[in-house]
Amino acid sequence: MALAFVDVDGTIIKGTSCEKLFIPYLIRNNKLGLRQFFHFAWFALRHFSKYGLRVYKRDKAYLTGLSIEETEQLAKAFIGRIIPERLNPLIIAELERHRTAGDELVLLSGTPEFLAEPLGRKLGIENIIACKVLSLNGCYTSGDPAQHPYGQSKLQLAREYCLKRGASLEKSAAYADKSSDLPLLEQVGTAVAVTPVRRLRKVALTKDWRIIG
Repeated sequence: MALAFVDVDGTIIKGTSCEKLFIPYLIRNNKLGLRQFFHFAWFALRHFSKYGLRVYKRDKAYLTGLSIEETEQLAKAFIGRIIPERLNPLIIAELERHRTAGDELVLLSGTPEFLAEPLGRKLGIENIIACKVLSLNGCYTSGDPAQHPYGQSKLQLAREYCLKRGASLEKSAAYADKSSDLPLLEQVGTAVAVTPVRRLRKVALTKDWRIIG
């Protein structure tokens, strides 16, 4: 069985990340205020020395105090209304090609689960590996996410998934757009750079990887 790991932001979805689009959506629905801003800023201050500039990708403290159930409902509506026009048709065609070949599709992204899961359902992808935001008593907290697929962590999660499914990472494919995805792209059998940033494009050209966009 072959696996195809597909990133979300900049790969399946063109332009601005799914999460960055969702934050204004939460604001328009009166879900974010000073409390969430404070926790977001405090998380960045507390964890900057550990994560550096990537702390902002890991910082989900803007969700502090929001109901999980309500956030999931909003995310489902958001994915249904906002995302269809931002889907990358070239990658949607690639998903169909893998599906026809009998490959197993896996969304592998730092996007929060409450966004990745409805997106996966919309695309017919059941296997989701995404950011796990901490929660307590039905509400999100300001803690460090329990899982954040990014950089080396994304590679490790892909390895664990392959082990669970009895598949080989060397026979798998991966689609991504950022140089932070290089640890994964350099280990799979088929690496595809999607509208890649300059550094990733340079590596893709050097290694003769396929480039889309």
